[in-house]
Amino acid sequence: MTNSRTKMIVAAVSLVMMISSALFLSRLQGRQKLSEPGVKLGNTPLFDQDGKVVTNLSVSLPAQVPGFKSSPVPVSTQELSALPKDTLYGKRRYTAPDHFWIDSSVVLMGLDRTSIHKPEFCLVGQGWAIEKQELVYIPFSKPFPCQLPAMRFTASLQTKDKQGKPITIKGNYVFWFVAENLVTAKHSERVLWLARDLLTKGILDRWAYISFFSVCLPGNEDKTFDRMKSFISLTVPEFQTAWPSDLAKGKLVSAEKD
Repeated sequence: MTNSRTKMIVAAVSLVMMISSALFLSRLQGRQKLSEPGVKLGNTPLFDQDGKVVTNLSVSLPAQVPGFKSSPVPVSTQELSALPKDTLYGKRRYTAPDHFWIDSSVVLMGLDRTSIHKPEFCLVGQGWAIEKQELVYIPFSKPFPCQLPAMRFTASLQTKDKQGKPITIKGNYVFWFVAENLVTAKHSERVLWLARDLLTKGILDRWAYISFFSVCLPGNEDKTFDRMKSFISLTVPEFQTAWPSDLAKGKLVSAEKD
């Protein structure tokens, strides 16, 4: 068999496979049903960085939290340009009297699953260097006693103080993913479950990416993380609705590090 004939056969087989895959995905997309989200939605407007209303529908992050003042955080230009138009958000900053602050963010996908990406991109894209990744469990007393699996990234950023002197600040980034009756700290597991339910049930899991972020000086990472855990335990039950039965029974959802 000549090389030219071999190339023609390979090209023909590749073309058939591409057409078959396209037809399969088209049929799959035609029968898919979007699941309920694992977070509450409300009629609270969100704004872009120019103060213009992005959407009047958003994730219902609590505006009132004991011991904190809160303010909405605008949706960034990068998010609006890079993420699908049917993406929904929830964004607020909470500040304590001692100036400790924590940012809460939720990104909720619609029919386009590309709304959610690997969490590493968020930090690295803003200049942070991830130093440590670890699985953690956050205790909750509501809606029932359980421990929620989450990932904690400890990161550092080289910047300058008000006098222009170089300084290092540290960041704690805590996140997990929820959909209807699904919770995981693993991005890879979220993708696997999404494909499984789409193929076996025709259901597109509507995943939400929940994250919390706070900064501190070097040496205060664990102390800051303890405050974050207390805040998360207090606020998340106000807007998260996905609490799988395995957690209610005292079992932990799989959440190994990627």
